[in-house]
Amino acid sequence: MKKILIIIFSSVICASCQELKSKTYTLEATVIDQDSAPVEEATIGGSSEKIVIRNTITMTDYEPIHVKTDFEGKAKLALLRYTETPTGVLVEKDGYYTTRQAVVWPYFKKNEKNTLAATKIMLKKIMNPVAMHAKEFTREDIIIPSLNKKYEYDLMVQDFLPPAGKGKVADVYITAIGESDGEGKANIELSIEAKEDESGFVKFINESREYGSQLWSDYIAPNEGYTPSITLYYNSSNREEHLNKDISANYYFRVRGKTNPVTKIKEWNYGKIYGPISLFAMKKEWIDGDCALRLSAIYFNPLSGDRNVEFDTKGNLNLSSPTIRP
Repeated sequence: MKKILIIIFSSVICASCQELKSKTYTLEATVIDQDSAPVEEATIGGSSEKIVIRNTITMTDYEPIHVKTDFEGKAKLALLRYTETPTGVLVEKDGYYTTRQAVVWPYFKKNEKNTLAATKIMLKKIMNPVAMHAKEFTREDIIIPSLNKKYEYDLMVQDFLPPAGKGKVADVYITAIGESDGEGKANIELSIEAKEDESGFVKFINESREYGSQLWSDYIAPNEGYTPSITLYYNSSNREEHLNKDISANYYFRVRGKTNPVTKIKEWNYGKIYGPISLFAMKKEWIDGDCALRLSAIYFNPLSGDRNVEFDTKGNLNLSSPTIRP
């Protein structure tokens, strides 16, 4: 597994480093799996600072520090710092999804942080990843061509049906109702509505986009509790009221319900949508449409009746999309 260090800057210029006193921040960590069992031999990585002189300029460089957990999943990581307080660590082990963990150093005096912290870190096992149709939208948006018009959208192809796109099966309707002057001034309500009865969405929360497990979702989509639609809003006169109001939201979905001829049980295709999910109205000169739906990724399991949503990043059935998170 590729090693990644949480280092924002490779060095920090510090004219008075010689006068600074170093602090050692000690993190007492316990690593567990998704079933709360201790994880032995997990690697916890952070970084210390060291003073270096370059061209007569005093600077600090980061140097990686790694420790491994014992049979109880415990490890102690000591990070020496001159300038910055450590903000997080990376936890890895073969057979598990990497976790990036934020570290909060408690205050023991007003405006003075303690140099000792304890944290519990969860590593999710790699269980049964499956090939899926997956597409990342971080570099593009779903452009809604016109307001006050219903569009059919294919969650497997990740595109509108013709004439607006190249989709083949209508899984949901996407409708944006409202008004826009084409210059960014707009008041819009957008709905993503499941086409069939009993199909729909289940919301799940991801507390942080920066920290946490690589696998944002659970392994299996829920069997029940699906609601028929998702609603988003955009109002240019009060953007903060609605825009990114729930940045932690993601959704499982089920669509294409049909009765199994053998078991006589109704089955669906399942998948997930990674957020944050946002609605924007921009100038017409910027987008070829009236508004834009922004999200992180859509995943579609093509096997009917299979609720597995653990994506195999080496098995993307959408060949035009790059490898993305599981």
